[in-house]
Amino acid sequence: MLKSMTGFGRSEFVNEDYDLTFEIKTVNHKFLDIQIKMPYFLNFCEDKIKNKVREKIQRGRVEIFIRGKQKFDLKTSSLDINLDLAKAYLDAYQTISKQLGFENSINFGNIIKNENIVEIKTDNIDEDFLKENVLSSIDKSLTEVVNMREIEGENLKKDLENNILLIEKNLENIKKNSKDVLNNQIEKLTQKIKSFSNELTETEINRLNLEIIFYTDKLDINEEITRLYSHIENFRKFLESKFQIGKKMDFLLQEMNREVNTIASKSNSFLISNYVIEMKVTLEKLREQVQNIE
Repeated sequence: MLKSMTGFGRSEFVNEDYDLTFEIKTVNHKFLDIQIKMPYFLNFCEDKIKNKVREKIQRGRVEIFIRGKQKFDLKTSSLDINLDLAKAYLDAYQTISKQLGFENSINFGNIIKNENIVEIKTDNIDEDFLKENVLSSIDKSLTEVVNMREIEGENLKKDLENNILLIEKNLENIKKNSKDVLNNQIEKLTQKIKSFSNELTETEINRLNLEIIFYTDKLDINEEITRLYSHIENFRKFLESKFQIGKKMDFLLQEMNREVNTIASKSNSFLISNYVIEMKVTLEKLREQVQNIE
């Protein structure tokens, strides 16, 4: 199933000791990039969380936000006050006030609300219990993320199918006109030679005829057309693939763009040039869409 790299999921874990919320946001990225922001007392879970993500997501930037706190209990908890950090914040406030000419009206609450000045310390943390519930909550959020990525992927697939169909239609029009264009080029060159054939020797005429064959062979775009049809077929196979195919599709579109550019350089036809322009515009749309496929 085609998957987008855009998704979002949310879950909660609340009991008598903890009040935690989990949010996961994913966006497009060349590789799998996992970023986690969480309270210090969950640091021991970081590797397990990343492994859980890797089980369900293969590509994209994954941002995980775990917010919340340990609930305070006099029997098992205490407040840890970082006085050195509080003094550093106080000195910073005073320096800023002095430098900017503000009245030094520092509120006590402005200092203690800063992160890590006052923290809850729990004597006995049941790490196994906490890890189990954290990973369960992460799993719930990831399920929402994956569901959203699949829904978005299906919408992307429809657009990709429509755009690849446009590419194919323009290619069919190029194929229909390519033979006439080539014959017209040959006819023009032949007429040119006839116009001054009386001034040339038989050997020179034969040499020019060989040059025409060589030149018109360079103008032939049948090979490029055949390769483009093959690329279109492979692209459609990728759309039905169950595996990670974003990078492969991007590479395939680069190859298609190369063939279209070659057709443009070989063909000296206004009509074919118009079809080429349409194909290049559609290819650019496809490449933008593929950037968000896992």
